[in-house]
Amino acid sequence: MTAQSSESLSLRQLQRLHPRERLQVHPLLWTSRHLDLLGCPFVDAPPITASPPRSSQDTCRDGVRIVASSKPSLHETHDPAGRRNASCRSRRPLSDLDSNIGTNQPNTKQHALTLPPPPSLPEHARWAKVLAGSSILSVKEAMVRALFLKRSAPAKPTSTPCVLHFETNRIRLRCLLLGANPTSVPSQKPTESSISYLDASSIRDARSKYLKESCQAWNNITRSLYNTRLSVLQRGQRAHDSYVTAILIAMAQHQCRSAPGKSIYRVHVLLSDVDNKSRMIIYTAEIPNSFLDKLAHPRRRPPPSAAFQVQARTIEYEPYATFQQRLSQALIPCSIKRVLDPDSDNDDDDHHAEKRRRPDNG
Repeated sequence: MTAQSSESLSLRQLQRLHPRERLQVHPLLWTSRHLDLLGCPFVDAPPITASPPRSSQDTCRDGVRIVASSKPSLHETHDPAGRRNASCRSRRPLSDLDSNIGTNQPNTKQHALTLPPPPSLPEHARWAKVLAGSSILSVKEAMVRALFLKRSAPAKPTSTPCVLHFETNRIRLRCLLLGANPTSVPSQKPTESSISYLDASSIRDARSKYLKESCQAWNNITRSLYNTRLSVLQRGQRAHDSYVTAILIAMAQHQCRSAPGKSIYRVHVLLSDVDNKSRMIIYTAEIPNSFLDKLAHPRRRPPPSAAFQVQARTIEYEPYATFQQRLSQALIPCSIKRVLDPDSDNDDDDHHAEKRRRPDNG
């Protein structure tokens, strides 16, 4: 049965069609098969269009902007052909230059004391560096809190637990939940969103613990079954972990209870990994209300719109100085990105278009 036809069936119908498969299981045991039947596969997110730099000669190194000047220095001159030559001072005989070394050379010790200290990383860049390099999960969570609290549209951690609802079942999912708007446009109503963070190592540990606790008696046979099943589950989650989708659905359900009446709920999951200190993955989904109804009423046949895609985008930690900005850009909905872009050249395009439409008076 194709994924398209399975999406038109109720959850109970899917269970009857696949009696040999364990479909109603804990989210830690979800696989890509569950996502295909539910109609929520992983896809690669489209690339983010970067804002143009302020100047083609400006560079940024460790948070410090360096401007390269195109003007010649005071000690340079130009010949009539336009080539840059050394100054008249450098044309003096070498003997004159050697004789002035002792008299013109400054005191090295005094000069070292007057030098400015080397530029240090900004605060948000240090947070990104610690987030990338730390192996302690509590430290990583603290850095994520700091990165989201101190920005133009802050995201605050909430005490509300992340709970997945299925009929009368309530399954608590462990993650750091941030109830927030990823951005705020003064002229528009803020776009509601939820953000959560967790590390891949915590998912692996929780999955291992859950499987071990499910073994009633621990012996050589159950240990072998446990190792085999855990290996199969972990191997199937190498690209993207299906547990992330459960968190996205749980956050959308929480939004639906907090703000009923909406047709789509936009949610994000930030996933780091202690074994990968170079990048993290951002998962974004726009979950329709019809999909949530499919979980709330598993015996009803859902409409064709009861499906969504989970977009996965990789974001590098380095350069640390721009990590917070790139993280915010990845969370901004595409429909309002151009509103937020201060360097947008729409006005210039409209001006040139109007100029082309204007009749020539000359």
